[in-house]
Amino acid sequence: VSNSEVSVRRTAAIIKSSDPVLETYFADEQKASSKRSAELSTQITALLQSPAEKAVWQKTNAARADFLTSRGLVMQAKKDGQAEQASQLFDQRFVPAVKSMDDGLQSLLEFQQKAIDDTASGITAIYQTSRLWLLALAMVALACAISCAWLLSNSITRPLHQAAVLAKNVAGGDLTISLASRSRDEIGDLSLETQAKLLRVL
Repeated sequence: VSNSEVSVRRTAAIIKSSDPVLETYFADEQKASSKRSAELSTQITALLQSPAEKAVWQKTNAARADFLTSRGLVMQAKKDGQAEQASQLFDQRFVPAVKSMDDGLQSLLEFQQKAIDDTASGITAIYQTSRLWLLALAMVALACAISCAWLLSNSITRPLHQAAVLAKNVAGGDLTISLASRSRDEIGDLSLETQAKLLRVL
């Protein structure tokens, strides 16, 4: 049960009862409820950031002020012994003020829920985009790794193949073949050594 519903029931009980002690009985409870509502209002006001939120809350506070005013008028009419006027004020002023205040609070809740949903959607979109970028980078890294592996393998196997062809041709009696190597590593040294041996044979 919301605080406003309790207030409606309490006020209705006071104006419809013929017991004058009832208002005094609920007086402390009403003061405590009003104080707590004021504290919550201050806390909520400090938490609001966007202009739209503040605008919704401003309308809710205006409705709350009307609620407090109408409740005071109802109580005063009851206190003055004007039961019929108190009943009319309750139905025509107090109850609509409570509904307006509740509608304002509901609007604020819906606004904040939408803001939370929008933030969640934004986080999801960022996550999905980041995942796509990571997949793309992984594919690029894989392609680079494959290319590097192919180049490295080719730089090793091609000179070895050429040296093997040279050795085979020399073994077959073809001494005119030459082996050109631009490599400066161990494979290049092997090619040059093979070429040197061929020249010594010639």
